[in-house]
Amino acid sequence: MELKLVHTSTKDDLRLAGLLYTGEVKSTCAAIYIHGFTSDFFSFPFPLKIASDLSRSGVATVVAQTRGTGLHMEFLRTSMLESTYIGSYHEIIEEAYLDIDAWIEALQKQGYNEFVLVGHSYGTHKVVRYLYEGTYQASVKKLVLLGPFDKNAYVQKKSGDAWPQQVIEAEKKIADGKGKEIIPNTFDDYPMTMNTFHSWYKPGKLNEIWDFYRMDTYDFPVWKELSLPIQVITGTDDEAFDFPEFYSKEAVYEKMRELFSSGEVVVLTGSGHCFVGYEDEVAAKITTFVQSYSQQPQQ
Repeated sequence: MELKLVHTSTKDDLRLAGLLYTGEVKSTCAAIYIHGFTSDFFSFPFPLKIASDLSRSGVATVVAQTRGTGLHMEFLRTSMLESTYIGSYHEIIEEAYLDIDAWIEALQKQGYNEFVLVGHSYGTHKVVRYLYEGTYQASVKKLVLLGPFDKNAYVQKKSGDAWPQQVIEAEKKIADGKGKEIIPNTFDDYPMTMNTFHSWYKPGKLNEIWDFYRMDTYDFPVWKELSLPIQVITGTDDEAFDFPEFYSKEAVYEKMRELFSSGEVVVLTGSGHCFVGYEDEVAAKITTFVQSYSQQPQQ
């Protein structure tokens, strides 16, 4: 296995870093790991273990930086002479496809033409949106969704029925040129900008993919529209999916198995949101799911 620090540039001129894992056996398929909110691509061991195992099976893997890396972080422009500040508290979800575009383009230059997107937590939202917004969506052959984050249950628990009005208030701030203003702490527990809050919570099916808090009345249109194989891995002790005031975990697992009947739902007993202590099992499950795409020798 070979490991390299690699870089790519987005169409809106951000320079991103990542770790590229490749193995002795190569194929035309590569995987891209997209981390979650306030996170990064290097702190937790599970994405590195996933990348290592996938690369050994013939699927090169980039563990990727995105514009949502960190909280309030400096990003270099492509020239490396200028920079800007983004990070999770400033990120707009509708721009997430630009980062995935850039990583796919970097891998295309190395001969890869089929891709598996692996998203964790809020990264699951990004990789799903890519299938609607991304330039190269047709080249994505499988999705792996780790530690789904029911963000709308979270805000419903915090704000009750007030949060739709808070979204409208954020929209008004943006219209007044105050989108970079930090939200009041009554909106969310994280001090994100009005731009980010509005991006997270405005109505629309792409913002509602994990709305299990209302699963008795919601029909999950996105999952009915997607036909590619999807693997979901979650843990019984995942705090990002723990909202007993709205549902039992067993009911969610049952609903997931219904929604992803043509794919795979893996529930790891005892695992938390970041799979600490379960890295080997997660990586093995993903490798088995993905490796059918490692059979074509690279030209």
